[in-house]
Parts: sequence; structure tokens; C-alpha cells
Amino acid sequence: MNTIRENFRVWLAFLLAIVGIVAVLSLIIILVSRGWEEADNIVSVVSILTTLIGSLVGLFLGVQVGAQGKEDAERRARSAQRRLGVIQSFSPPEIMSTVTENYPEIFKD
Repeated sequence: MNTIRENFRVWLAFLLAIVGIVAVLSLIIILVSRGWEEADNIVSVVSILTTLIGSLVGLFLGVQVGAQGKEDAERRARSAQRRLGVIQSFSPPEIMSTVTENYPEIFKD
């Protein structure tokens, strides 16, 4: 399941980048075909669109990386919680009471 999600995220980022490149190229073609021959005018308009698309792609990828990091952290926390539960179930009660007395901040939930 994780591999499917990761593949989808990469595919979506690639698609977003391709759409951005096509949009920039389309804008250049439209501007030149309408008679915009001065390079500085074309560059200023295209740079606005390029900046916007670059920001959106960066935002998308940043959110995706953050989401992946959160999923990994939650998975590790669940695993640690399961291990702790197993250790607690096999530990004698006097050891667990000593541990909870020495480290109350860990067991305060």
C-alpha cells in the first residue's frame, strides 16, 4: 500500500511538472503568434507564470514529503507502542512499579 501511494505521489508530481512546462510553452507560442516580438515583454510575462508553476510544484512536493514523514513517524510510534505492550505483559509487577516511579513522565498518559 505504501508503494502504491509513493508511486502515485511521484506520478502526480511528474504530471504537475509536465503540465507546467506545457503551459509555459503554450504561453510563449501564443504570445509570439499574436505579435509580441520584443523579448523583454515575453520574458516578463513568462517569468510570472514560471514562478507561479514552480511555487505550486514546490508546495505540492513539500506537502507530499511532509505527509510521508508523518506516516513514517506514526508507523514507528505504533511499532514502539506494540513492543512496549509486549514488554509490559511479560514484566513482573514490581519491576513495572519501579520503572513507573523512576520515569513518571513516560507513563503519565
